[in-house]
Amino acid sequence: MSPRPPAARSASPRVQLRGERSRAEILDAAERLMADAGFASVSIAQIEQASGLPASSIYWHFDSKAGLLLEIMRRGAERFLADVPEMDAIPGPALERARAIFVTAAEHVGEHPLFLRLMLGMSLQSGGAGETARQVIREVRDQMLARLRVTIAAIAQEAGVTSDDAIDQAARATRATLDGGFLAIQLGEDFDLKRMAPRMPEVVLGFLGHPRR
Repeated sequence: MSPRPPAARSASPRVQLRGERSRAEILDAAERLMADAGFASVSIAQIEQASGLPASSIYWHFDSKAGLLLEIMRRGAERFLADVPEMDAIPGPALERARAIFVTAAEHVGEHPLFLRLMLGMSLQSGGAGETARQVIREVRDQMLARLRVTIAAIAQEAGVTSDDAIDQAARATRATLDGGFLAIQLGEDFDLKRMAPRMPEVVLGFLGHPRR
């Protein structure tokens, strides 16, 4: 993203606050539109109308629609991951710490539906979103996978599983399971992610080839 002019960096607190609010309003409007219609189908003109801010403001903050998408995804990922505790922040055995993480994540899915739906929708598009969108998806999903690996590595250590490949494959299988659960919810199926979440540590043990007896 190109650097802002010196005037923007030395702006008064009131001007900075107004700029931050405008930026957030643009992000919120674009996120709603793109979650419903997809990245490729949303125009700058539509974002302008939905946010109530001129196109010049959109381009000043984000340079391009692709830059706007990048910030939507990064903001969404930061918000979602900030709501989910990390393993080191929770005391107790690995299985119980992992259970707390999965339960918390399931509880917060409903608080971030637009971001998650946008990521899912772009993942399923065969074209139109372009390489930039796919790159953004990979970046966000890799960030989430890294968090999953830390959780699963702790479970593996407690279970006596030392294979890095087994941990990696279990993390990917867990992410795919959660993907499927969220997709089922979006399709209107009778699926309760919160009910499944407490059982995920045992599912992970199965993925590691070490089912709990």
